Amino acid sequence: MIATGGAATPLVAAVAIGGGSVAGHLIGQKVENEEKKVQNQEQELELRSQTIETLKKDNEKLQAEKIKENQKLQEIEKKIKNRDREIEEATRKSKDPNLSDEDRKK
Repeated sequence: MIATGGAATPLVAAVAIGGGSVAGHLIGQKVENEEKKVQNQEQELELRSQTIETLKKDNEKLQAEKIKENQKLQEIEKKIKNRDREIEEATRKSKDPNLSDEDRKK
């Protein structure tokens, strides 16, 4: 038998303790990294939600403007049609031989 004098036992214990400390540090660092990753994802989701909300509001505003512009366009088209009818009526009257000169000019 070889006598070690008990010197190997404290060395083995120190390596085991040191190894445990390193493992604990690595696990702790991994947990911190995961927490940071989750926090970054939450921030990114919040930013995306805000962007989506802003886009929705902008879209609603643009849709309202489009409706308003379409209504204006329809009103202009209606006025043009009425004006065309008035011109047709005036042309018809001006060519009607049965009307007096005064009625033709109306």
